Amino acid sequence: MAVTVRIIEYGTQNQVVLDAYQQDLFLSELRRVRGNWFTRFIALIFSFLLARTRPAKIKPDVQIFVEDGSSVTEYLVSSDTVLHQKGSRTNYQFYMGLMLQRWLSMPL
Repeated sequence: MAVTVRIIEYGTQNQVVLDAYQQDLFLSELRRVRGNWFTRFIALIFSFLLARTRPAKIKPDVQIFVEDGSSVTEYLVSSDTVLHQKGSRTNYQFYMGLMLQRWLSMPL
């Protein structure tokens, strides 16, 4: 199954589809940040208990769509380094957001 990663910037509506190298780099960083099933489970439990783990209510800078076959997962990047999966209650520190901003500003 082919995975496609599409990035859209909110302010300018710039859009880029990542090539194979960029896509592998993004997906490996996403796996590293999100952790395994156990750490995601623990983060979900704490997100119901602690108000500080709930998503920030600010406008995101970048919208990311990861298309894997028939499923589409949407991520939002706020403040260049905060990753939030749409529909989830957990935020992640995602420093690759700075690189994604640079890829969006590059000419094609």
